[in-house]
Amino acid sequence: MGGHVAHAHRGLLAAVSPYFRAMFAGGFRERTLGEVSIDVEASPESAECVMRHMYLGDTSLSTTGTAREVLLLSDFFSLPLLHSAAAEFLRARGLDASITAYSSIAWLTTATATDTETDTCSTAFTDERSIS
Repeated sequence: MGGHVAHAHRGLLAAVSPYFRAMFAGGFRERTLGEVSIDVEASPESAECVMRHMYLGDTSLSTTGTAREVLLLSDFFSLPLLHSAAAEFLRARGLDASITAYSSIAWLTTATATDTETDTCSTAFTDERSIS
């Protein structure tokens, strides 16, 4: 996400996100690859916020820019608690918290998988089972 690389456990991602559950348990090629790239536009802060939520359940946000991106990311990855926290953060500041207020066709692209290293514009979710 936005050049951010995150190493994560597939089992955890699948446990907290229907998006990843479908990716890793379905018939998609990501199921067998050691690394998965998700090409989305997001700041490192927003990507970190999403990962922190998936691992720790943390829903804290610090800026409206981050909250807007997290609102979209949490919708994309089906993370309802984080989505609610981002929406409430924005509403508390008198801002629109609807997805349509911030989404654009160009914001999100499709997920891609690769057998090689990811480019700098993607987040790599590496299968931690292969790391000793």
